[in-house]
Amino acid sequence: MIDYTNELSNNIVDSIIESSSVELTAEITEFSIDKLLDDSLFKEIPWVGWIFKAKNIYTTLSDRILLSKIIRFLISLDDIPEEKKKEFRTKLESDKKFKERAGSTLFVLIDKLDDLEKPRMLSKIFSYYLKGYISFSDFHKLSDSVSLAFIGDLKDLVSMGSVNPTQKLDLESLYRSGLSQIQRHNYIETRIGHSELNIGFEVSSLGGLFVQILNDSLKEPKQ
Repeated sequence: MIDYTNELSNNIVDSIIESSSVELTAEITEFSIDKLLDDSLFKEIPWVGWIFKAKNIYTTLSDRILLSKIIRFLISLDDIPEEKKKEFRTKLESDKKFKERAGSTLFVLIDKLDDLEKPRMLSKIFSYYLKGYISFSDFHKLSDSVSLAFIGDLKDLVSMGSVNPTQKLDLESLYRSGLSQIQRHNYIETRIGHSELNIGFEVSSLGGLFVQILNDSLKEPKQ
């Protein structure tokens, strides 16, 4: 694949500040995202029109998967107030290095996602960053966690507070992603009166933040 990384990175951040979710969401109800990649509809939507052009450049399966992930990320930015988009635009225009960093970071994060449901999670986390609820550092940490974790474990973590969770939460599997941590004090008494360390896991503070964001229960900014 020809390296169009810089162009894609710039297009992603530009689409964020120019996006109109209502305009695109109405069309998505009649077309699947994959079909949109082959439909001229994208040409009629200014802020994502570049994707229709890009699909003629990116011809391999991995290229099209990347574009599909970018679309899923962008159309999920549906709850960002216009004033926050304007603030983001001002920051991008006044700090070129920040724009390069933001664009390249988003491109890399989206590109390495291994499941087509993860871009929506990433988009949710990013929207909380734009709204000022979390720092860019927290956004980056959470994004890496989403990338590293198995999608099924992420879903179970999000639903852990529901009345009927789909299955037992595998906190050990989430340890590598940073969303769970080893319990600091977890000893058991043996039959002969000795204490042995029993390795157990619990949701980490990062995992708790992830759950709050995905469930829209984070009420106060973390910055």
